[in-house]
Amino acid sequence: MLLTLATSSFSLQAQEQDSYFITEDLYTFMHTGPGKQFRILGSVNASTPVVLLETSDDGKFAKIRDDREREGWVETSTLAQGQTKQQMIDDLNQKLMTVSTDINTDKGEITRLSSLIDELEQQLAEQRQVVQEANKQRDVLQQQLNSYTDEIEMQWMINGALVAGGGLLLGVILSFLPRRKKRQDNWM
Repeated sequence: MLLTLATSSFSLQAQEQDSYFITEDLYTFMHTGPGKQFRILGSVNASTPVVLLETSDDGKFAKIRDDREREGWVETSTLAQGQTKQQMIDDLNQKLMTVSTDINTDKGEITRLSSLIDELEQQLAEQRQVVQEANKQRDVLQQQLNSYTDEIEMQWMINGALVAGGGLLLGVILSFLPRRKKRQDNWM
């Protein structure tokens, strides 16, 4: 009769969707009803995943189902929602392995890119050498072009001087040539 009264005094809140577990203490006792005055059914070890079936009206006790399909009441202060520390550690270890794999992959990529950079730097040095050789050839050709230009200018000057000198000489020669005299017909 006491069990029937106690059972009717708490609310039925089935929350099977949420993941709960027993907190990180060593263990907690499972009772037949929502209070410490009820008989102990057994204990539930820390980090054991449980399903919350309902809570008492005062919220101090919760009815759970453990991993061995036993149902009983435990103090709500011994329940925690989410992942256990062991699950978190397992998740973190998995993430650590993933990150380690990514780091190793990245190291391989860094090595590959470093060798590619070295190869490109070598090609750049070779191209710089080619550019220096081309610049030297351009400078030599520019000097040759300048000397040809100077030679051509000198040749034009010489030709111009010869033409001017020849014209002057011809003018002098023509001025010393005897002139034909005009006939003087004065008949008038």
